[in-house]
Amino acid sequence: MKDKEKFLCSVIKVLSADDSLEASSAAVHARILRAIARFDAGLYREALEDAEKATELLLTSPPSMDPVLASKAYRVEADSHEALGNFPAAIRALKKWAVFNPLFRTKINNEIQCLQQATNNLKP
Repeated sequence: MKDKEKFLCSVIKVLSADDSLEASSAAVHARILRAIARFDAGLYREALEDAEKATELLLTSPPSMDPVLASKAYRVEADSHEALGNFPAAIRALKKWAVFNPLFRTKINNEIQCLQQATNNLKP
């Protein structure tokens, strides 16, 4: 994980230094890969930061959000929120994902129902 994260940090640093590349699909993809690596290492807050930055870049980059990259970014964002125990934020991320990739709508709706049940089970 350390080597992979170190490599991705270098790539992100280089791409972020150039305004024309900062919001490129390569930069977004590098952030998503680093988010996944950080999530897998149990660094959920750091993974969440990368996933949120990736979705922010996707939303602001022309012409529109790439559905494949958006799916990956929202997946990591939702998983990170869930791992941190923030189920309402995980549900919001899943709902955003469903907008950009309707092919996964059934799967996403099932996950939302599970998270809503988990939220209800936490209430006294």
